[in-house]
Amino acid sequence: MIESCLVFQMSKDECVKALAKHANIEPTITITVWEELLKENKAFFREYFQASSPTQFSSEANGTSHSDD
Repeated sequence: MIESCLVFQMSKDECVKALAKHANIEPTITITVWEELLKENKAFFREYFQASSPTQFSSEANGTSHSDD
C-alpha cells in the first residue's frame, strides 16, 4: 500500500494519514514500514524526495521528519 502512496507522490505524513483513513492501518505501522523501506532503499528515496520536494528531501533523508500522529 505504501507503493501506491509513492505512485501518487505522497509524503510520509500524507501516506500515514491516507492509510489510516482508507485502509484502517495504525500510523505507527506505516511509519515503521516506511522507515525500514527508507533504510533498505536509500538511493530510491533520495531521488524520490528530491523529485517531490527539495525541502522534504533534506529532512526525511536525514531522519528528522516526524509525524504528529
